[in-house]
Amino acid sequence: MSKSTKIKELIQKSKEVAQEIQQNFNETVESYRLAKEKFELLLQELEVGVLERAKKAIESIENIPKRSFEKSEPQKPQLPDFEFESEYTIVEPKKGNAGAVLWGIIISIVIFIGFGLGGAVLKGLNLSPDLLGRTFFEEAYSFYSSLIIGSSHAAPALGIAVSATISILIGYVVYLLLKQKAVSQNLKKAQLIYDSAMAYTQNKQEEIEKISALMQFLKEASFHCEGAKWFLEEYTAKANRIRFFEGNDFASFCDISKEDVKTLLELMEKVDTTIHTNIIDHEDILPEARNQYEDLGDYVLSIKERIYHA
Repeated sequence: MSKSTKIKELIQKSKEVAQEIQQNFNETVESYRLAKEKFELLLQELEVGVLERAKKAIESIENIPKRSFEKSEPQKPQLPDFEFESEYTIVEPKKGNAGAVLWGIIISIVIFIGFGLGGAVLKGLNLSPDLLGRTFFEEAYSFYSSLIIGSSHAAPALGIAVSATISILIGYVVYLLLKQKAVSQNLKKAQLIYDSAMAYTQNKQEEIEKISALMQFLKEASFHCEGAKWFLEEYTAKANRIRFFEGNDFASFCDISKEDVKTLLELMEKVDTTIHTNIIDHEDILPEARNQYEDLGDYVLSIKERIYHA
């Protein structure tokens, strides 16, 4: 594989991996934003809707066991925001052909003129600027014609042709060397571009995994909160029914009603504590937050099993 082909391949791969990871990252951010919005709305519904109705249902019950949620200080968990990734820009290295061509031409011209001046000096011509002209250069280049033919009266055309040919060949060699140098430099640049693109990809992949883990946590936390919401509403309705039929004195409630009210109180406490637990620290999920939501989920599951397996 030629160096030029290798350069094109590296640049193309760099563009492909960067575009792919950028698309994946932005899709992940979009999914996270939707999950975050849904989760925050659920917490808000629990706090200002479901919990408030539950508190109202039990506030007039006398001799009720005191729970810590009545003293909790509201603290909304802060979830991080992730911005969409802007287009990853790849600046392709310049080919360097124009510079190589220019220098090849310049070198050819300089050498051709050098041949003329050298011939003039060797032939003993006067180099005064006033005498420079067509005749002067014809005589100067005729020096090389004389060397080739062996006659001092040789026409200058042969010397000019030989000088021009040698000058062009040397200029072409210079062009090839400069072009090869530019290609080698561009190959190094292309490799650096590829390495940077791969490092960018690795960095974004780690961010994607972190965001995906957070989304998975929000999905599980939302499930626990949804279950808690349904049972809160159910046991709030039970508390209202108990008050209607049994009055407002907890001590006079039947055992089943007492258990229902206790379940409501404990569920209220767990929900209140959970939704006011900070979740993130420096974009990492706090272990206590994970434990808190898992504890809520376990309690919701215990209520479910109590009901469905009674």
